[in-house]
Amino acid sequence: MKKRLFAAFIAFIMVMCSFAPVSAYGVDYPYIDENGTYYCLSNGDPFSFSTDYDSMVDYFITHLKARDSSITYYFATDEKYTYSDNYEFKDSFVMLLNDVLQSVFTKNANNPDNANGGDYLLKSIKSFKMTNYAYSSAGKVPQGASKAYYPFMIKLYDIEYYSTAAQENEIASMCDYFSENFLNDDPATAEDDITPYEKVKTIYDFVVRNCTYDDDVYNKKFDISSSRYNVAHSAYGALVGNNLLEGKNYDWTIKQAITGQKVIDLADQGMAVCEGYA
Repeated sequence: MKKRLFAAFIAFIMVMCSFAPVSAYGVDYPYIDENGTYYCLSNGDPFSFSTDYDSMVDYFITHLKARDSSITYYFATDEKYTYSDNYEFKDSFVMLLNDVLQSVFTKNANNPDNANGGDYLLKSIKSFKMTNYAYSSAGKVPQGASKAYYPFMIKLYDIEYYSTAAQENEIASMCDYFSENFLNDDPATAEDDITPYEKVKTIYDFVVRNCTYDDDVYNKKFDISSSRYNVAHSAYGALVGNNLLEGKNYDWTIKQAITGQKVIDLADQGMAVCEGYA
């Protein structure tokens, strides 16, 4: 399902690619250095390309998490993504970018230390545009190698997110506070330790109690480009969306539930649609 989603997304936003001319310039290009970096010329200027797929995936993850609006990466490969003309390049590029995005949004997806990655990162992206270049050195065996290489320039730009980097930092701080004050075991009494079920129930009850549904956004009373629309589609809205409208700070007042567990005393401090509180 994700692969189909990425392919459709890419097909919708893909712009016309173009071959960049490559010519000799003092040094014999293309070549691979001792670190595995690929070099070729484009319009007379030397360009370097990483040949490490995992490094590329990590690069995109880091910059997407940082909410960067533009990400450019130069990558060369000796397998799978091959091309000899513009038509083949477009097919190979779509396959490459689809695989990269698939890797970005699935890497360490179940790792608690990657809570802002995986599906969460995927759902935080509102839209992006894309450009790309092919190089006439594609299909040539570079010096220092025994196989032909195929270089790509991948650029995502005008990337829009439902939340800002500052809002994500605030979410992380609130989650840390919540975990410390509502999910931690009591070291003094082992019998009072919170079970995994109770932790999940506490989180579920908090989200249900804290967040109210944003009917106005759902009923399209706010434009898709508005801040209200973005907040409603983010975890930030689920936490503090209603408070933002009323100009209030978040209230962490605690009360005891019937079970003895701590819960937030105030309700409806957040406001979001499905994509936000889910």
